[in-house]
Amino acid sequence: MASSNFLQDPDNLFVILVSVIKKNGGKLVLKDEDILKVSKNDLVMMKYDTANNSVVFQITADKADEEVNSFTFGKKDLKFDN
Repeated sequence: MASSNFLQDPDNLFVILVSVIKKNGGKLVLKDEDILKVSKNDLVMMKYDTANNSVVFQITADKADEEVNSFTFGKKDLKFDN
């Protein structure tokens, strides 16, 4: 996970998503309003906690508080094919 390109690989993002769903009991429901609350200004921090051997994701509002493995997640025109 030391690679700065970790989050750019779709396979790695899929592993993270599946891990979150499994941690939530096998199902994760996001309503339209949950998705629409995401803005281009949202900043998600990702760091590895070596003491606990765990990946920590945290949303922060302070863009000045950047870490080495941080990335921004912003929405564009979201369209979903069901």
